[in-house]
Amino acid sequence: MVESKKDVSVKVSIKFMFWVIVAGLFLAQLIFTFNSMGQLRYEEVAESIRNVFWLQKSFIYDGISSNVGWYGLLLIVYNIFGFSVNTAKIIRLFLSLMSIISLALLLKKYFGEKAALVPLLAICLSPAMLYFNTLQASFGIDLQYLFICLYLVDSLSSAGRNVFFIKEFLLWLLAMIAWMSYPSFIFYLPVIGILYIRNLLATKEQPLLFVHMAFSLTAFILPLSAAFLLISDKNLLIYDPVVRSGIFRGGGAFAPDIQIFFYNFGKLLSDIFIQANSYHFDLNSTEFSDIYPAAALIFVLIFSIWLAIRKRQIRFLLLLIWFSILFEVLFVNLTSGKPGMRRNTSLLAFIYALYTISWYYLFVKFKANILRNAGLFLLLLIPLHHLLVFPGNVSHLNDRSPFRYDLFSESNGNNSSKTLDQLVAASQNKEIQFACGDTTGNLKQCRYVEMYAAIAGYCYWNQLNCHLVKGYDSKSGRYVYLNPELWRSYYWDH
Repeated sequence: MVESKKDVSVKVSIKFMFWVIVAGLFLAQLIFTFNSMGQLRYEEVAESIRNVFWLQKSFIYDGISSNVGWYGLLLIVYNIFGFSVNTAKIIRLFLSLMSIISLALLLKKYFGEKAALVPLLAICLSPAMLYFNTLQASFGIDLQYLFICLYLVDSLSSAGRNVFFIKEFLLWLLAMIAWMSYPSFIFYLPVIGILYIRNLLATKEQPLLFVHMAFSLTAFILPLSAAFLLISDKNLLIYDPVVRSGIFRGGGAFAPDIQIFFYNFGKLLSDIFIQANSYHFDLNSTEFSDIYPAAALIFVLIFSIWLAIRKRQIRFLLLLIWFSILFEVLFVNLTSGKPGMRRNTSLLAFIYALYTISWYYLFVKFKANILRNAGLFLLLLIPLHHLLVFPGNVSHLNDRSPFRYDLFSESNGNNSSKTLDQLVAASQNKEIQFACGDTTGNLKQCRYVEMYAAIAGYCYWNQLNCHLVKGYDSKSGRYVYLNPELWRSYYWDH
């Protein structure tokens, strides 16, 4: 049957509008990001300046500061393009663009433009994702890499041999970089691995199964091998006995205590349903912060269980997602340290996976009736909620964060960039001396390390001639030249 010109025109219009909305979703992230540039939080300074400068010197600051996948990416960009205070935000913005496009292509392929639109809106307007994507720390970066990796693994099924090798190399290279950037990525590796094997077995590349697996394993371990070659203090990367941490672990340690579990889980529920009040998570309105999106989420969870019981063709996928949710909730909330959403970003990914599957079956597979329409209405409440809270969350980004790094910007209000520019300009003329303690040795609450790394890194990456930086040492009662060895030896506390 030949399509009429009207039908073709409608299809073209739908395709055009779909990509206009994709562009609008990136614009939403752009608005979030540029409204976040007025202030820096402590972890942002540590993760995008201090730890990157330490890596430039072939060191890591300590075992907790071991997200070397993120630091390595920043190091490459800083050395090629130069450094500014907010360069890391631009890099995350670029990752957001790639992530949104990857997700849009995946949903469009399997759902079509019409059915893909609502889950795309719900995911890309997620308050938590929009917020984490603005940070210069690697919190939540696992979500950005996830959609890119899912697109790559899915595209293997239609790739020719040469392209297949290129895509699988990129897939596993990015997977390791993502895991080295944020430990939560480990929860996605089983899903990506299963999809990779399935797609490999379904193509003409099946006879080369072991060749492809060996090639993929090589790509996977390549970034980790490069990190161990680059870093001098490999022992700290593996395990730092002072902070009791190392690569792939972050700041938490396994703590099999039921009281710790309930405390952490309570914090997580508060971050999801009530208000963002955990470490470095200070949104005005969080993911399901009202009765109606919470009701929609409950419906998604129940409906996904019903689908797993009734639909054999997706039973394995749903069970895999549910197992991942339960394991993540149990494992992550049995860790010590500061709990909250930043440690549970993978939970968001699995929740939205259930949401997407639920929407597809209701919108595409089910016949129109009252129950189907009621289910669709409930699912629509989630992107509606995200749209309604968007302006308040954007406005809140300009409010003083409880985690703001005051000592880096207090002389210019919230303008960290201006403060650093002034310090660097001064260091080009003379030696800068920081004094965080008086001559009697009474230290104020002040840290030299981030200030030193910011000035030294700025000068190095922008190829400026600057004087060395000094800091007052209350232990010796004199000013000393600042260098990484003072902290590597724990002469000064971290």
